[in-house]
Amino acid sequence: MKPSPAVPSNVNKVRPADLKVIGAMGDSITVASLSKDFEDDMTKDIYPGNSYIIGGDGTLAEQITILREFNPNIVGLSHGTGYDNTVFNVAVGGRTSEDMPRQARDLIARMKQKGVRSFLLCKASKVQNGEMAQ
Repeated sequence: MKPSPAVPSNVNKVRPADLKVIGAMGDSITVASLSKDFEDDMTKDIYPGNSYIIGGDGTLAEQITILREFNPNIVGLSHGTGYDNTVFNVAVGGRTSEDMPRQARDLIARMKQKGVRSFLLCKASKVQNGEMAQ
């Protein structure tokens, strides 16, 4: 599937190949705690490259990396192990929904640092022009 000829203004028209940047927020599941190691401490060893949401390690047959099939240059994928390799995966093991506003600010800051300047937002979003509404 090829990208849309023009940037879609309707989210229902977005194709997988239109996605240039991905990010993730969440908890132990999102940073792939226990995906390779079965210790009891889900906050200790993380494998963001193996995250089913945003992990960039492996192939489509090994895990869900289908977005890479449509855009091999997609930005934001996590690789390897540890929090230093999470790229645009700002999830933190053991956190709850109360941490979402902080994670959103962290994600926006990381994207800005990497030169990402536009965000696809829904009308209900509290993020405007890349800034969290207070």
